[in-house]
Amino acid sequence: MPATNTVTIDLTGQAQTQLQYATANGLSDYLGVIMSAIFVIGAVAVFFFFILGGLEWILAGGEKAKVEGARNKMMQAVIGFAVLASSVAVFKLIQSVFHLTIFNFL
Repeated sequence: MPATNTVTIDLTGQAQTQLQYATANGLSDYLGVIMSAIFVIGAVAVFFFFILGGLEWILAGGEKAKVEGARNKMMQAVIGFAVLASSVAVFKLIQSVFHLTIFNFL
């Protein structure tokens, strides 16, 4: 008769361990990764729209309406960058003033 191996899985214990890790030091890491990804996507979008505005300006051929549209697109990209940088600064300021670790930025 072959030997029978028994495997027991303690899902409750594993869930409690994961929850303790997430609340102790992992939750801020997870939120930090998510926020960092959002900031990277935002920075790429700002770069893309700035380059797109520059190309539109070059291809405008001197038409006043197209040049104005391209300039507005580039200005909006610069404003987007300022908002993105300001949001990072605000999060860092809140964390340093209140001695919190809400987000661990990468």
